[in-house]
Amino acid sequence: MNFEMSSQLSLVVFIGLFILNVGAFILVGLDKNKSRGNLERTPEINFFVWAVLFASLGVLLGMFYFHHKTRKLSFVLGIGLLFIEQVFMVSTIINF
Repeated sequence: MNFEMSSQLSLVVFIGLFILNVGAFILVGLDKNKSRGNLERTPEINFFVWAVLFASLGVLLGMFYFHHKTRKLSFVLGIGLLFIEQVFMVSTIINF
């Protein structure tokens, strides 16, 4: 793969990850608003699914920005560990 193709692929991957993380951030904010209004909530597994799909940064930022799910140790540790794992995975792929 030549350099130009590689940089174009990197840009596409970056944009995709950015969109995923913005979506995850918005999802956390929407669920926080639902919790205030006693509306039907987003199932907790959805946050973990988004995080596994490389949107852990968006979920983490949303959790702390909206003060949502931060008292649940399973969320703070689970999403946090997924984020750390994903940082190592991405850095390994980039340096490969």
